[in-house]
Amino acid sequence: PGTLRLGHTVTPDARLVVADPAFGTALRARAPHLSTTRREQRRRWLLTAVLVGFAPLVIVGSAWLLQQGVRVLAPHVPLKWERPLGDYIRAQLVAEHRVCDAAAGQAALAKLVARLGTAADRTVSFDVQVVDIDVANAFALPGGAIGVFDRLVRRARSPDELAGVLAHEMAHVLHRDPTQAVLRSVGFSLLVRSFFGGAPGAQLGTLLLQLANGRAAEEAADREAMSILRRAGLRTDGLARFFARLEEETPSSSSFPTVLSTHPPTPERRAAVTTSDHGGATALDRTAWAAVRRLCAP
Repeated sequence: PGTLRLGHTVTPDARLVVADPAFGTALRARAPHLSTTRREQRRRWLLTAVLVGFAPLVIVGSAWLLQQGVRVLAPHVPLKWERPLGDYIRAQLVAEHRVCDAAAGQAALAKLVARLGTAADRTVSFDVQVVDIDVANAFALPGGAIGVFDRLVRRARSPDELAGVLAHEMAHVLHRDPTQAVLRSVGFSLLVRSFFGGAPGAQLGTLLLQLANGRAAEEAADREAMSILRRAGLRTDGLARFFARLEEETPSSSSFPTVLSTHPPTPERRAAVTTSDHGGATALDRTAWAAVRRLCAP
């Protein structure tokens, strides 16, 4: 500041340095044609070229670092932080739909959830709600909150199929897939705000619905679901049968988004959960299964 440096276009190495602020002002008034931005322009072009050249690497690198950071951070988020967040998001997702609460069906479903939850992880309190939405799907949220749509329950032909779906969603919770989705999309600050107070925003539910689990996460959840079913002493063939039916199902005409964790699987995923060793007991007896299927009955 206060120093003017003049260059020469014919002799680039020549310099005239005048340490007088008044001289610079007078020179610009007398010779406005003199350029004061050439060097800055060259620097801008050079910087732009560097940024354009490295932008793809920066973007890919940042995405990779974010993904790795999320994977490292998610397992360390306390469950007492996750659960309020999961309950809040589920409330937003189903705010305009009826949560089914027929007493007999609730009791039967709670018994199945408790059995699967004990086999999955005793430290997680899984809470499953059946919602009156005409989509054959389900979703898992941070902390153990799980939502199941009524059409999925009605489309399941046996309690073992429903048990397989529930085990799959529980596996997502155990692997912290919903937590990773939230961290990727809205950041760790949302978890802190949700625990210490302050609504994260009504748009969060819509945002989470747009996040589908990657194929690797889905396949890992499939494998863990089979392990949960075995530890619970239940049949393991229901998930494969349900997957096969989802493959044949045409897209729902419902306006409710279907990009959720149990999206129709590929044949490879169905094959991966198909086993000749079914083993175990049926998830629910006929009476209990009938009660669950009537959960959303008028």
